[in-house]
Amino acid sequence: MSSLRFDFWDALLFCGVIQGVIMSILVSARGNRRSTASWFLSAMLMIFVLHNVLILIHDSHLSQVYPALSHLPLNLILGFGPCIYFYVLFSLNPGARPQVFIHFIPVLVQFCYYLLWSAGVNLHIDYPVWKMISQTEQLGGLTSVCVYSLMSLKIVRNLRRQGRAAELKIRKGVLGWLTKLLISYSFLWAVWLAYTLADIFYFNYQLHLRDYFPLYLLVAVLTYWIGVMAYLYPIGVVPETGNKAYNDISEEEAARNLSRLGKIMDQEQMYLDPNLNLKQVAKLAGIPANMISFLINNKLDSSFNEWVNRFRIEAVKEQMTSSRLKEITIAGIAAECGFNSKATFNRVFKQQTGMTPSDYLVQVNGDK
Repeated sequence: MSSLRFDFWDALLFCGVIQGVIMSILVSARGNRRSTASWFLSAMLMIFVLHNVLILIHDSHLSQVYPALSHLPLNLILGFGPCIYFYVLFSLNPGARPQVFIHFIPVLVQFCYYLLWSAGVNLHIDYPVWKMISQTEQLGGLTSVCVYSLMSLKIVRNLRRQGRAAELKIRKGVLGWLTKLLISYSFLWAVWLAYTLADIFYFNYQLHLRDYFPLYLLVAVLTYWIGVMAYLYPIGVVPETGNKAYNDISEEEAARNLSRLGKIMDQEQMYLDPNLNLKQVAKLAGIPANMISFLINNKLDSSFNEWVNRFRIEAVKEQMTSSRLKEITIAGIAAECGFNSKATFNRVFKQQTGMTPSDYLVQVNGDK
């Protein structure tokens, strides 16, 4: 019977396992951060913890002393990538309604396979078949993580390109660290995939578990760092819900204040300022900023930025139907009306009118 081995590297891996469990619990249990995104992040951390436990079982020779341990359903790496993706997706877009279950079908199959094996069910799998399954599982898991990491990175980059971070109340700097981590993460998993391909097809499984340890440790550091950063600086799309102190405001007062805000916005053309903020409007209107936020959120079912953009879009539409288009482009008009980027203008215009600026112009000219 083989003897147990527990040296410095195993101790380091074991510390990482403990750290991952703690981080997973903290991310999911912190009161004001219980969200769908948090649960996916917590699940991602736990999947990685279980994967490291399995590595520890093999490296410390526990699997040789107690063979049943090697068959425990701890390898759920096929669920790792989807968890990263949905953590980012739901953090940046809480209202998203994707088909989550479809993405986790492979990990469900993986779990059932190991569960049956650990329960003693004879699957009648000979070595060539097992080898093929093992290779498919390894390469599929690593490819999945790479692909989903890149998909997550695309979501973040699209959001940064659209300039919507301020609109969604995302903390300053969050998208920056998330982008850097996802780029590093994608690169490391791609290296791991290349390493595994070399082991399978070039070295014919001659590389030892210890040969992978530098990669394990680097990926572990990045994985737990994502958890730490998400815990300390959550992406946290914070919806504007107004101030509860104004819940009892009468309908007459609410209508009066909203009318005043609309007139000031029209008369002073404050929306032409691309950097217009709530405090500026509150100062000019003589209405508390919290009340303005409450009225716009609860009476108009909108955010401050969406409300301001309505005035900008109306101003653009008015300019588009004038003779000014002979002198200036649509993008130039949008810039004059307060939009600081063409991408933001096109997105907002389509949201509010249901068509692109070009389509709108064709429709308007056709109606004349």
